[in-house]
Order: sequence, then structure tokens, then C-alpha cells
Amino acid sequence: MKYLLMLLLFVHVAQAAEAPIYQTSLYTGTVFLFLLLAGIIVVLMMKRTKDRQLLQEKEEKIVQLIRQNAENEQHHMQREQEMEKEILTLTHTIENLELRLKEGTKNQVVTKIEELQNKRQAAQNKLTEEA
Repeated sequence: MKYLLMLLLFVHVAQAAEAPIYQTSLYTGTVFLFLLLAGIIVVLMMKRTKDRQLLQEKEEKIVQLIRQNAENEQHHMQREQEMEKEILTLTHTIENLELRLKEGTKNQVVTKIEELQNKRQAAQNKLTEEA
């Protein structure tokens, strides 16, 4: 903008000697208005481009956050299913051991049942803490 004003001043001085003051001032004013209009248009276009770029970046970030949320939810569901599966397996094993207890070897089976019940309780506690 500074250079444009210097150029206009130079053109004005150069033409002042050749043309009457009125024509030079009219010509300079017209050129100045045209350049001012062009400058305003350029500034508005740059602002619009910047706004579009910011909007596009925000949309990309929203899509990324949605994708990340879906992945986290899927991971959480898998982990919860694995914990439930482990609990069911431990319950089944306890039931089998209780059946064996009724049939015979008490000391080994009682110890094993208590151990598995503790594991099952810990797994259930862990599952409820995560939920």
C-alpha cells in the first residue's frame, strides 16, 4: 500500500507538468479509488479464505474425535466382554469343583474353590470399577 501511494505521488508529479491540475487530480483520484477498491476486495478474499480454512480444520478435528470415541468405545466393550467371559469360565470351574467336592477329595477342592471364588470376586470388582 505504501508503494502504491508513492507510485501515485510519482505519477501525479510527472503528469502535473504536462496536464492541467484538474485533469491530473481527476485521473489520480480515479486510479486511487480503483486501487482502493482492488485492495478491499483482496483483503476480503483473504479473510474469507482464512475462515474457510479454519472451518475445514474444525470439521476434520470433529471427525477425528468421533472416530477416536468410536474406537475407545469398541475397546471398552471388548474388554468388558472378555471380563464377563472370564467370570463365566471361573463360575463354571467353581461349579465343577463343587460337584467334585460332593464326590470326594475335599481339602484340595475346597482350596481351589476358595482361590477361584476370590479370582471371580476380583474380576467382578474390576468390572464394576470400570463401568
